[in-house]
Amino acid sequence: MVDQARLARFTPLSLEGFARGAATAATPDRLAFRMTMRGADGAFVLDADGHHAPAAGRGAAKLTLFPIRFVPGGLQPADLSPAAAALFRGASGEVSLAGNVRWPGEAVPPDDPLTLTLKDLGFTGSLGTVTGLQGAIALSRIDPPMTAAGQVLSAKAIDLGIPMVAPRVRFRLEADNLLRLERIESGFAGGQVTAEDVAVPLGGGRPVPVVLTVERVDAAKLAEAIDLDGLAATGTLSGWLPLIWDPTSGIAIQQARLTAGAEGGSLRYAPDKDAAPLQDQGEQVSLFLKAIRNFVYESFEVEADGRPGEPFDVKLRLRGANPDLYDGYPIALNVTLTGALDQLFGNLRRSLGLTDVIRRKLEASGGG
Repeated sequence: MVDQARLARFTPLSLEGFARGAATAATPDRLAFRMTMRGADGAFVLDADGHHAPAAGRGAAKLTLFPIRFVPGGLQPADLSPAAAALFRGASGEVSLAGNVRWPGEAVPPDDPLTLTLKDLGFTGSLGTVTGLQGAIALSRIDPPMTAAGQVLSAKAIDLGIPMVAPRVRFRLEADNLLRLERIESGFAGGQVTAEDVAVPLGGGRPVPVVLTVERVDAAKLAEAIDLDGLAATGTLSGWLPLIWDPTSGIAIQQARLTAGAEGGSLRYAPDKDAAPLQDQGEQVSLFLKAIRNFVYESFEVEADGRPGEPFDVKLRLRGANPDLYDGYPIALNVTLTGALDQLFGNLRRSLGLTDVIRRKLEASGGG
């Protein structure tokens, strides 16, 4: 068997088996059959055991796909389906399939669905990286693949531009090769991230908008994740993170906004003398760096915008005081970090927006 589609859905398969008469009074032309499909040098083995009535065009079969074990550097999804190459790379784990189908009409009996089982599946693809994916997907149709609503998968971690711990996804497969993520929920930096009603075209080619709701993320864990020597923070952040994933250009951030909790917190950047600190980009940035060596904030807002290949803007707004700077005089800090995401901390570009009075007092206390 060979798929004639422009981008083959499966690699060539061999088919062997037998059929024999199994007539009944109601169906005199009934045939019983047992067949086996094989492919990918024996990695793919699918057994079908069923019956068919040619005159009525009706039949049913029990299908068993023996476990397929993916190994990095060995068997990969692209070895079975060229169409899967962009979605699944570096795969590991196990996939199996078992259940009943019937024809014509609905392809799968609702009381005994054809079930795809995933065990500890991991892969990297155009959407991101997945590890420890587990669950069972009950198919309601085979071609095209469809499911009922409320299918559930869980994983150890998913990285879709931000790392998500112990995510749980509720979804369904719809017609036209569309994966609809009904709800995503996950731990992130000690808090919770959720998203709802995300439509992902499995054929690729179209941007996918996702709005992540962020609830009480731990600023201390965020600072640890940034892994910048001397950076520490306390408090919590909540808000929203709108993303657009484009299969050709990657992930863009649009008008993301996070706000600190009412309890406030602290922001400290005090690198060791031998460590490479943020580059001083001028007098006003120098004042900012002095202030955040020990800044206790009452309010803290972060806004972000940017696309891959273009400069990102991250705006920080803080109100509070440094108890070690001018006797803890209250100040407001407004700074914009600009550049590629991995370079933002080396590109403090624009002014702090401090009033002249506060600037002079900061200069006096800082000796500069």
